Amino acid sequence: MYNIILIMNRNSCDIPLLEKLNNQAFPENERISVEDMFCFSEDEGREILGIYTNNEFSGFFIIMRFMKCVYICYFAVCPEKRSKGIGGNALRLLKDYYHDCHIVVDFEATDENSENNLQRIRRRNF
Repeated sequence: MYNIILIMNRNSCDIPLLEKLNNQAFPENERISVEDMFCFSEDEGREILGIYTNNEFSGFFIIMRFMKCVYICYFAVCPEKRSKGIGGNALRLLKDYYHDCHIVVDFEATDENSENNLQRIRRRNF
């Protein structure tokens, strides 16, 4: 498996795939539009990074960099490509790319009463 991370912009040919994944991966109340993603990324230190496996779009990160800290705002892998090591490999690539920074991410706390608690546990363990 060959993974790379590329900076995406408004002219990237994979914008329709980015939009589709964004709609699949995030609930409406947590999702931002692709247009807002690009407006957000116009500020210094903010980027949309496409994850590619064997030259095929597999997911994306939206990151904010501030000094020696990189915050992962959004991270998604295409549903049909999950559980194949792509996400973990992409995180390693991100860590290598920002080798001088701390990588920060947050996730929902586990909650036995939550209907998606198993998903929350998987996210935490990942």
